[in-house]
Amino acid sequence: MIKNYLTIAFRSFWKHKLFSVINLVGLSLGLACSLLIFLWVQDELGYDQFHTKKNQLFLLLADWTYSDGSTEIAPHTPANLSAYLKEAAPEITQVSRVVAGWWSDVSLSLGENRVKQSGIYVDSTFLSIFTYPLLKGDPAKALVEPKSIVISQEAAQALFPSGDAMGNTVTLNETGGSRDYQVTGILAESPGNSSLDFDFLVPYPDLESRNEWLTKWGSISTITLVELQSPETEASVSEKIASLATEQKEDLNFQVRLFPYQDIHLQAPFRAEGIFYQGDIAYVYLFSAVALLVLVIACINFVNLSTARASQRAVEVGIRKVVGAPRRVLAGQFMYESFLTVALALALAVLLIELSLPLFNQMVAKELAVPYQEGWFVGSTLGVMVLAVLLSGSYPALVLSSFKPIATLKGRVTTAQRKGTLRQSLVVAQFVFSTILIVGAITIYAQIRYIQEKNLGLDRYNVLSFSSDVTLNQHFDAFKQDLLQSSAFVSVSRAAETPLGTVNESSDPWWPGKAEDDNRSFYNAMVDYDFFETLGIKVVEGRSFAYGYDSVNYILNEEAVRQMDLKNPVGTPMHFWQGKGTVIGVVEDFHHRSLREDIGPIVFMLQPAESEQAYARIAPGHTSEAVAALSEVYARYHPKFPVDFRFLDESFDQMYRAERRIGALTNAFTGLAIIISALGLLGMSTFAAQRRRKEIGVRKVLGAPVSGILLLLSRDYVRLIAIALVIAIPLANYLLGEWLDQFAYHVTLQWWMFALPAVLVLLIALISVSSQTVKAATQNPVDSLRYE
Repeated sequence: MIKNYLTIAFRSFWKHKLFSVINLVGLSLGLACSLLIFLWVQDELGYDQFHTKKNQLFLLLADWTYSDGSTEIAPHTPANLSAYLKEAAPEITQVSRVVAGWWSDVSLSLGENRVKQSGIYVDSTFLSIFTYPLLKGDPAKALVEPKSIVISQEAAQALFPSGDAMGNTVTLNETGGSRDYQVTGILAESPGNSSLDFDFLVPYPDLESRNEWLTKWGSISTITLVELQSPETEASVSEKIASLATEQKEDLNFQVRLFPYQDIHLQAPFRAEGIFYQGDIAYVYLFSAVALLVLVIACINFVNLSTARASQRAVEVGIRKVVGAPRRVLAGQFMYESFLTVALALALAVLLIELSLPLFNQMVAKELAVPYQEGWFVGSTLGVMVLAVLLSGSYPALVLSSFKPIATLKGRVTTAQRKGTLRQSLVVAQFVFSTILIVGAITIYAQIRYIQEKNLGLDRYNVLSFSSDVTLNQHFDAFKQDLLQSSAFVSVSRAAETPLGTVNESSDPWWPGKAEDDNRSFYNAMVDYDFFETLGIKVVEGRSFAYGYDSVNYILNEEAVRQMDLKNPVGTPMHFWQGKGTVIGVVEDFHHRSLREDIGPIVFMLQPAESEQAYARIAPGHTSEAVAALSEVYARYHPKFPVDFRFLDESFDQMYRAERRIGALTNAFTGLAIIISALGLLGMSTFAAQRRRKEIGVRKVLGAPVSGILLLLSRDYVRLIAIALVIAIPLANYLLGEWLDQFAYHVTLQWWMFALPAVLVLLIALISVSSQTVKAATQNPVDSLRYE
């Protein structure tokens, strides 16, 4: 039986080569696309799933409610809060504070050996809560001593190439100075994707001992992570600790609640760039839908072409039924043909995946591999294959096997094959999906262009950014003057954070007229002289910081002035971290965070000693000269290590790398969907031309022009495309509007964003249809009528 099925299947495949190739190519592209996306989705969903206690791990969130009625959800809470948690909620078994994103540039060194690393401050319980295995060391004791450090295997090999790092001392170099720590543990490679990225761990008490301000309730700079006895107690624990902060300090108007740690990567209600590596569940849903849509479009082609060929196999079905073939055997035959096509398409899809995976990895910035030996992948692949067989084979098998033998032998088939309602609906569905994808690709491109071209309130071009560590800070004024001796530089300055940082928030500022219940937070930015001039930030009122003055004075951005409701801000007394001072200037708002977020209120203070990022503005056209001069001057003050610099505009571009990747992926998969849809139309128009061959011949004999025949054969498809556009455009408008609403600043959907896809879809449809209808319309009518 199987041999007979196989013989008939190959015979049918060879007899209808064009349709078979269209089915094979369409299905293989659809399967390859869906499996590639599935690999990406699986990787995204796998973040933080390796932790043994993943269901018991939670992050403390702060739900702020400000005096003006506005709200904010933030992952930072006062460091002091951790001491009260277990007493308030005994269900909490362990707590660890985390300070991440603290360093913009840091290294570990031993003698002449140096390795750039990123680290976080944590409590001694961190390694007991999370599953970050150690190659050497005791997780329970490794971070007990304040001057201990747990380093990566890479750092251990770089600093101790021929010896054991354990028990030895390494030097941590960063802006605040160089400090020695004893190696008490070596980290193994992370067992899986982690939203918290680090190379080394340093005890939190060491940070606290050097920064007394961290012990203040108004300092909101710490991540607090907890382990519960049972995940079922999440709601009750959140209720118990909700008002814990306000009980300790009344003006801290926020409620505390728990948030599942394993959901931080995709579903967190906050953005914490530089602390957690975050994705977006919306993109997971989006590309899961794209994968399904592309596969469905490919299967629609199969269904359409298979049912369209029904009349050509009607006599075969009739004869088989007359000689006694039951319906289940006929259905089995056609299902087997579908299975064979899908199996061949899957084999071709695997080849396409292997060929395209390096490019795909480059697009998504991952190192994905096809896990052929993993049970979940084999099961998922078989599931996709079965789904494709069912979608593409069930209807043709049922339709073809249900033909009545007498009707088929007389040439009268009155099934949906002739009415074509299902096929027309499927064609409409294809182009609804394709149109939405095209509109999406155009909108994402427009938003990325908007981001790249928007005036951010500062001049991010022609600015070099590099670390200003303790060695450079001690001689920064001399370094600055030496650098400015080169005509390649216009100005030089430094700051505690990058312009995209300003992560520290405080509710402590005071000014005349501030309401007692005003608890809003302000960003603070510690900068040096010439900061605004170097970054091209415009001073709109008052003045910038001046040498010899302003040790305790402040500069505000426009948003801070608005929130403080200052009519004449310059000269206003103000108390902040530095103490009692005066507002001496106002700068134009600039985007210090992603365009997804509103511009926040910023208080600038003069704090050269706290600066760890240096900036040098290059004279236009002198980039090469500037790089050479920076390297030469930096080497005088830092002879051991070369300068590690980057261009400031690159830092801004990195904020939107996810959008650029999404745009590239959308373009690629939109192109695939269009190709598959066009292949389907090509097959359908070929079949229609063959089926109406005699009609075309008669019309030509009666004098019908080629243009008239072309219009006759094309108008049905144009009507279907028009219906698809009517459905797709409102849907696309809604879906893309929802996506754009994620950004506080975004493009507006314009009419051309819908008109262009509509014209493109119509052109693709007409080209696909015309390629066959013109051929049929120009054929000699004698060839189609000679046997009549």
